[in-house]
Amino acid sequence: MLTKSGAKLMDFGLAKPELAIASSAKGQLTPSTPTMNLASLTSAASPLTQKGSIVGTFQYLSPEVLQGSEADARSDIFSFGCVLYEMVAGRRAFEGKSQLGVLTAILEKEPEPITASQPPALDRVIRACLAKDPADRFQSAHDVAMDLRWVSDSAGDASQKETRRFEKSWVLLAAAVFLVCVALAAIAGYHWPKQSESAEALHAEIPPPDKFPFDATGDNAGMPVLSPQGDQMAFVAHSANAQFLWVRSLKNDVAQQLEGTLGAMHPFWSPDGRYVGFFANGKLNKIAASGGPVSVLADAPTSRGGSWGASDWIVFSPTFQSSLLKVSAQGGTPTDATVMDKQKHTTHRWPWFLPDGKHFLFLATSHNGGDAKTSGIYFGSVDNTEARLVVATDSAAEYGSGYLLYRANTALVAQPFDPESGKLSGSAVPLVNNIRYDAGVWRSVFAVSQNGLIVYQASTAASGGTRLVWFDRSGKQLGAIREPENMATDVRLSPDGKRVAFIQLGAASGVWTLDLERKIKTRITFDQQTVGYPSWSPDGKTLMFTADLANRGGTVEIRSKTADGSGTEKTLVAEQNNYHSPEWSPDGKYLTYLWGEGEKMTSLWAMPVAGGAKPFTVVQPPSQQSNLYTYRVSPDSRWVAYASDESGQDEVYVTSFPEGKGKWRVSNSGGSNPAWSGNMKELFFRNLTDEFFACRLTFKGSEIEVATPQRLFHASVPGVGVPYDVSTDGQRLLVDLAEEQESAPLFVAVNWPAELKK
Repeated sequence: MLTKSGAKLMDFGLAKPELAIASSAKGQLTPSTPTMNLASLTSAASPLTQKGSIVGTFQYLSPEVLQGSEADARSDIFSFGCVLYEMVAGRRAFEGKSQLGVLTAILEKEPEPITASQPPALDRVIRACLAKDPADRFQSAHDVAMDLRWVSDSAGDASQKETRRFEKSWVLLAAAVFLVCVALAAIAGYHWPKQSESAEALHAEIPPPDKFPFDATGDNAGMPVLSPQGDQMAFVAHSANAQFLWVRSLKNDVAQQLEGTLGAMHPFWSPDGRYVGFFANGKLNKIAASGGPVSVLADAPTSRGGSWGASDWIVFSPTFQSSLLKVSAQGGTPTDATVMDKQKHTTHRWPWFLPDGKHFLFLATSHNGGDAKTSGIYFGSVDNTEARLVVATDSAAEYGSGYLLYRANTALVAQPFDPESGKLSGSAVPLVNNIRYDAGVWRSVFAVSQNGLIVYQASTAASGGTRLVWFDRSGKQLGAIREPENMATDVRLSPDGKRVAFIQLGAASGVWTLDLERKIKTRITFDQQTVGYPSWSPDGKTLMFTADLANRGGTVEIRSKTADGSGTEKTLVAEQNNYHSPEWSPDGKYLTYLWGEGEKMTSLWAMPVAGGAKPFTVVQPPSQQSNLYTYRVSPDSRWVAYASDESGQDEVYVTSFPEGKGKWRVSNSGGSNPAWSGNMKELFFRNLTDEFFACRLTFKGSEIEVATPQRLFHASVPGVGVPYDVSTDGQRLLVDLAEEQESAPLFVAVNWPAELKK
């Protein structure tokens, strides 16, 4: 660049110090060892050189480098062309509102012509340097220098003599600067990348749409997924009131919300990248990636993922405790894609089609823990329902670029995999040391395309844990009573409000209680069975919970134990079944629970505590495809609030208890996890985007007047279990607060297989 003091060397382009290469960290995609800094591709574009094993300013990198292809001397000629253009035109050759926009400009756009006062021959030289294809550029620095000398020596009109004198001087200087760059690179010990060297991986960052955070984790989430071609990304994001499916082009840095996708979750791509499959309102749907009408393909009340194969089959999970089904991408009657061994597993989920369109991968695991040796990634086929284990793991897997990517401990690893035989080879190599993991649904936050692109979210030290925090009604945090540690769920305050019971996951898992005044934790259960849904007896002396029975396909017992942890566990319901959310009515007359056959028509049941009477149904959904999920009996035991998906999404209703007469809808845009205030004047709930609400209720005999729900605040909670409870006076909410990762960076890496060869 020309300055008052003379020529200033701006950029060394792609020259790489041998010492830096030799000493660079190897093998893992982490913020400390990228080949480009993981500084945001979507942050404001900056002319400062990115740090990493490629030394060069981002705006001056050639297309082949950005695409992870082989680089040579012609790549630096492109970089020089960028610098020369800026010297002549006074602006950068490739500009954008963000670094991703700059990347798109370099790959697809041509720079604006230089000023009319400059010789046309100079414009041709610059454009030859900036050709997208290296074969169309000057092939050596000597060729560039010769053409620049020719431009400077060319005669022009006599009336432009003074202008030519100025042009000649700086063009000669430009040529000299270019030759100095080459010479300095050689003298300093730099070298051009050789054709035999592996192409480098490049890293960047993608933010969510403005005011629409990513919903990457949770039962109703939509983890970002890449199109097979790697040119688009589908994801779910929410505003304060709604959750939609979005598609973002990786070519032009534009994200589009797809109309008609309210409540969308778990998206997946068609093989040609033209359509996106997703789940919403209890259905499997598809929509054009550019937007348009939504086509309903099948029922899927509580799905855990789908995949669209080249044979035009879609394999999907209809419920969270089912085997997989397959259906034509044009619609039709679903048939079995897998058959579950209920002695080993309680769920098949997160299918992933392999390139032949015939075989697919899926996760098989058990809600009661099961045997870690038989839970993992299985290899199946649309031709039959047989499947075999590929690798034991606790998270979904994907295939791309010849590798199976799956979670091992806390790392995302890649291992060579034959998609035709379904067999692994070689060793697993870590790609990301700490991948963000959603334990509630057994899925890690990453996605791959079939051309070497990967997106992922890294986990922080506390991302796997939660903390119990008091909030006032305005959303102000009043103080934490449980600092970040292993994830907790199923939060329940004692009747006197002095203790809280919860399920601790991970190490020392089981039912625990915490004294809210003394901050003392007490472990209640010690068996290896998976337990859930603790609730208090009316006098606060006993805890009731479910205990999954090993190798019984989701069958559970309803048990109790003294709230101080002493004594032994007692079985309260002799018949073993698939029970959920047991609790006593506050008057102590009934034991209530949710139960449904095969997760169809999950209903609310009540069993009299005295007299030996049989259980009876309190609330039954109106259709075979509807289910109840959570409920709470009112403090006076005359009413029950519950969440049902009968309208197409979870909503909160109230009916009489135990008769189940009358029905009043409370929520108006989604709701779950109802909780009563002590005086019954308000009913609290949260929606699927973790917004908390309070709704005033007025009881008039056998009728209820329902006011408009009032939004209280937003708090990020885990995607599993019951995440909060309300103080008796209704002035505070005890929330199981998850780490706020909605705005966590979503990293993208180009040519990630190159990392495995280092």
